[in-house]
Amino acid sequence: MPDFTATRIAITVTAIFVIGLERRDRTVFRIGYDAFAVLAVNPSGLVLLYFLRDVNSGGG
Repeated sequence: MPDFTATRIAITVTAIFVIGLERRDRTVFRIGYDAFAVLAVNPSGLVLLYFLRDVNSGGG
């Protein structure tokens, strides 16, 4: 399950940047909307992956 979730996060981040290639002039806090969206999606995805980890596998 975490592998599928990581794949979906990667696809989402890539899609955000591809969409951002068409709109270059808009910014928030001196960064583009696409980078701002990735700054929100990526940490959220990391938190989600943290909670989906398998703590009983004994792998560390």
